[in-house]
This record gives sequence, structure tokens and C-alpha cells, in this order.
Amino acid sequence: MGLAYTAGTTCERHCDVASLLLGALTLPEERELTTHLAACRTCQAALDELGTLPDLLASVPRSDVELINRSTSRSCRVPGSVEASTAGTR
Repeated sequence: MGLAYTAGTTCERHCDVASLLLGALTLPEERELTTHLAACRTCQAALDELGTLPDLLASVPRSDVELINRSTSRSCRVPGSVEASTAGTR
């Protein structure tokens, strides 16, 4: 089941809500989005559904985050990187 606000989304700003929740916006961007939220039901719904995201992410143990980072870095190869270009020679 996906997030309810994604169905029939009519506002391009709904993706900015996650950035707001994670503290990734500048103060002017935050003010602008806060003003926008007062009038946009799509973004209000996104805020309601994603509101627990920061607490959820904070609850993940650091050791799990490090494990995910290590396993992801091994499975992701960037074309043209030294690691990718030497992979077949070992």
C-alpha cells in the first residue's frame, strides 16, 4: 500500500515536504513551504503521512545504518570508477 497522497497528486511541491521534515531546506525555503502548506491539501496530506519519518529514521541503530552502507557500497558499481574497472582483473 502506497502513501495516500501520491494518488492523483496535483502539486509539484509535495516532494519538498520530506526535505522540510528532515531539515534539508534553507530558512527562506522553509518559510515559503510553510506558507504553501497552509493552502495546499496535497502537501498537508504528505506532511501528515511523513510526519513520523524523522523519529523513525532516528530509531534505526547506528550499527544497522553502517551495515546497510557497507552492503550497499559493495553492490553498487559506478561505471568508470577504479573499483568497477579493476573488478574483472582480480
